[in-house]
Amino acid sequence: KIAEGTMFAETALQHRPNDNGMRFIYTLHLLNGQQYEKAEKIADPGWRVVALSLLGRTEEAEILGRELASKGEDFGALVNFLGRGEQFEELIEFVESRWPDLDAWEQDFPNRGGFGNNEMALIAHAYQNVGNVARFEDAMSRLKASLEHQRSEGADNYLIMLSEAFYYMLAGNEELALTRLEQAANSGWIPFNPRLAAGLPVLKQIEGNPRFEAIQQQLIDRVNAERTELDLKPVELDRTL
Repeated sequence: KIAEGTMFAETALQHRPNDNGMRFIYTLHLLNGQQYEKAEKIADPGWRVVALSLLGRTEEAEILGRELASKGEDFGALVNFLGRGEQFEELIEFVESRWPDLDAWEQDFPNRGGFGNNEMALIAHAYQNVGNVARFEDAMSRLKASLEHQRSEGADNYLIMLSEAFYYMLAGNEELALTRLEQAANSGWIPFNPRLAAGLPVLKQIEGNPRFEAIQQQLIDRVNAERTELDLKPVELDRTL
């Protein structure tokens, strides 16, 4: 439960302010509860990029993300920022300036830990949008192999379900993507943003679909139930985000 976890982590971090593991847990709970201002103040730099972006402070988020990447730290923060912000050309430029091909990328980021592979999905989405068919198909093949390997190892959580939904959207299979989203929603997923397409822009093409809208409302109701326990106002869907 987000409300209970948030209160526990806040108290624990007050007693152990140098506990980085607890800081990470608290940050995630704050983001799940959409308490972005609090998260931005306490998050480690990579997660601060996420909080700044959710607050609409995108210029600051990009500066911090690029600063971290220039130091060789937290490449994923910048990849996620650029991909989720639909800065496709910038994402490709960043990846190709540091890794000669996706073999080299996978050497550094094999992503076989059981929690999906959203970075490769974001890279595939970028190549799809700029019309580089060969690189798109390469990224999709690697994404599929990664997800299948994780499933074969027993992975079964909402994070891998979301990566699978992303894969199916890119592959043009909206029905299977919706099924995976429903499964993720029924497995405890609470997104950082009430508008799902703000976190995964590939979902914009199914906004308005009744199944999709039902999933989105289910998740908004869930986060608002948690926010009520924290004496916070309910969040509402803003399609302009």
